[in-house]
Amino acid sequence: MSKILTACPHCHALNNIASDLALTKTPVCGSCGKEIKLHGLASEVNGDDLRRIIKKAQVPVIVDFWADWCGPCKMYAPEFEKASKKYSDKAIFLKVDTMKDPAISQQMNIRGIPATIVFKNGQEYRRQAGALAADSIIHLID
Repeated sequence: MSKILTACPHCHALNNIASDLALTKTPVCGSCGKEIKLHGLASEVNGDDLRRIIKKAQVPVIVDFWADWCGPCKMYAPEFEKASKKYSDKAIFLKVDTMKDPAISQQMNIRGIPATIVFKNGQEYRRQAGALAADSIIHLID
């Protein structure tokens, strides 16, 4: 059984969530007890939580930088969710809304969205601009 590492959107505590259970019911935070909304098995985090997860992750972290107004981002979202369900044992999938946290976009040098960045061992490993198919996303970590 694989686990996904995420941060609670309410109290920002880090949580390990069993991926098989997260597919059948909405997970709750182990600290505050509030629901953690997932997109497939991808969770939405802010910049501070992203940095903490990247530091702590034992597997690659794949991050989708997106915005609600972005048409290609909306087309990419289902593919990213599909990849998160299919490959949750190989990577942690996160989403960062660039409108809610523009500072992290600037720090990560995001020039266009959607943008996907893979982090390995706490460092940026690879990045890809534009939307990808679900199976192409996992090839970014190979």
